[in-house]
Amino acid sequence: MRRYETAVYPHRDRYLDRTPVDVETNEWVRLTIEYVDSAGKVAETIRREGTIDERFWLDARTAGGTMWPAGRYLLRATAVDRDGNVRETERRFTVSHKRLVKRTWRRTFSAADVLTQGGIDVGDCSTLKRPARSDWRESRGYYSMTKCDNADEGQVASVNGVWVPKALEGRYDWLQISMHGAGARSGGLRNGPDAYLNFGYYNKAGTFTGRAEFDGRMIEHFGPRVKANGFVRDKDSAPYILFWTGLAGGSRYDVKSFTVRLRRSVLR
Repeated sequence: MRRYETAVYPHRDRYLDRTPVDVETNEWVRLTIEYVDSAGKVAETIRREGTIDERFWLDARTAGGTMWPAGRYLLRATAVDRDGNVRETERRFTVSHKRLVKRTWRRTFSAADVLTQGGIDVGDCSTLKRPARSDWRESRGYYSMTKCDNADEGQVASVNGVWVPKALEGRYDWLQISMHGAGARSGGLRNGPDAYLNFGYYNKAGTFTGRAEFDGRMIEHFGPRVKANGFVRDKDSAPYILFWTGLAGGSRYDVKSFTVRLRRSVLR
């Protein structure tokens, strides 16, 4: 036996619904393949005679299409040649009734929680206020040109990051981030409804994309929905995403929180 997987998920959702078992012999044999459950009951038997080079499909279903009970099984292949010599090979595998489904992960983070170390850029004329408002404890105020009128030093920006859950085999669908906040109540050239805040994602190549400009209204502002596989980094060990917020030109903006929505594939 050559190719073999250790688990079968027979829900027919295109995720390991079945697995091939390849058998090759270089002489005539009488071959018996048995699939045996943990109680010793034979779930299926396959018999062949001759010089064999064949692929068998293990789909963990009865002839009528019913799934075998979930649990641990033994694949036992017994070959007997013309002289009565016996060779036996065994492999263990699992049948699981879990199925591949898509779930949307949603979490809200304060503006303070998402700030990355070394990712804050505040010009000499500007301020990142902590907190932005007394009633928003972990908020941040992006206030341009609070100390002088030099537009070249009027920027306030941050690279933000969030750890996200793993997806099965890195299968992420879409990503969307929203921001809750509004233009600052006073001060600056642009405040209240006249304020603005720029937003965007960093893809895995480090390119700033998926840009949006949020106005100063007190609402939940949504960034664009993007294909997540291009934005989730380090998917196999500790996946995370990066996004950017910033402004200049005298705008003043209070940011309370960000909400991350991530569609991913999981086994349930």
